[in-house]
Amino acid sequence: MGRTVGTFDDSGNDDLFIYFQKNILVRFRSLFGKVKLDEGFFMKFCYGNGVEVSLVCDEEFPLVRLGDSFKDKLKTVYEGMRVRRDDSRKEKDEYGLSRDAIIHRNAVLNNLIYKDAFSFFDDYVGDYFMPAGRITSTGSSETLVGKISNDLMVSLIEAVKYKERLGMGYEFVRNERKKFYMESILEDHLDLAEELIASILCGEYRSHRGVETLKINDKKQVDLAFASSGQQESLWVLQTIFLLILDKVESALIVEEPEAHLFPEAQRNIVALMSLFLSAMPRNQFVITTHSPYILSSANNLLYAHQVGQKKPEETGKIVDPKLWMDPKRVGAYFVENGGIRSIMDDELGMMRAEEIDSVSRKINEEFDRLFDLDNEVSE
Repeated sequence: MGRTVGTFDDSGNDDLFIYFQKNILVRFRSLFGKVKLDEGFFMKFCYGNGVEVSLVCDEEFPLVRLGDSFKDKLKTVYEGMRVRRDDSRKEKDEYGLSRDAIIHRNAVLNNLIYKDAFSFFDDYVGDYFMPAGRITSTGSSETLVGKISNDLMVSLIEAVKYKERLGMGYEFVRNERKKFYMESILEDHLDLAEELIASILCGEYRSHRGVETLKINDKKQVDLAFASSGQQESLWVLQTIFLLILDKVESALIVEEPEAHLFPEAQRNIVALMSLFLSAMPRNQFVITTHSPYILSSANNLLYAHQVGQKKPEETGKIVDPKLWMDPKRVGAYFVENGGIRSIMDDELGMMRAEEIDSVSRKINEEFDRLFDLDNEVSE
């Protein structure tokens, strides 16, 4: 949908609806190949209010049919997108924007096009999947992108492409966002996000002419390729969360092992950043896989803060920022074992049983106690 409204040119010979149907078939064939379909094959996607798309068999090959309501809404979305695109081109010509400003402008425009395109899917939220082993420093982002064929990765790839949006600093990005689009941004959320990101990275990300660095202070900076594994692994998680909060994109963020190579304090802060993302938009979601008891214990504090905050909001807010409180009703936690899953949420307490993934600590303590007892016996 986003590709259709973003690339269709009504000056050509194609009809908008035919162009969209072609894009669906290209996507279908990328998933299933040029397969021949059985007679009677039929798939129908219903999005409510008469918005429907169907795939049917036409002489062994797929044929796309669009419902009338779908066509009407697609046309409306495209017209709105065309106005945005034309206004953007006009501003570039009139104001002579710099290369950096144009990069930022195009990135924001593309995001708005995608938001427009999905505006009539009532339950739609963007999917952002970040696998483990996500080091994407200079020269390696293409390798990461080359490994990926999953639809969930599209948005991450776009974030990699537009990394220069953040390479000029958060203040620049925020000011440009307000300048180009006269709408409010979540200032308080962004302030806290910047603080948490700086504490996790122990510096500020910069990118200039393809060279990525971490600015430690006014006198010291480190080439990102020589930064720690934890800094490199966490970078795009942090940057993507910041962009999603900045652009107010309702999203489902899926992260494998957010704790990878991070000190416990940084793990605590990355949980806080995810909770901040959760509170930024009402339908935001995040899903993580983790082996870290620090991740679960940090989340438990935020869950408990929400509960205490219902009774003593002002006092609780002095301990934990209310934007980080995590509502137990929005949280589920599961332990994977023996090919199945079981809940590790304590429904009565509204918290997770963090000890479930920290059983090794108990074993280590038991082993130490046995050695200690043996040592005492020898001494006696």
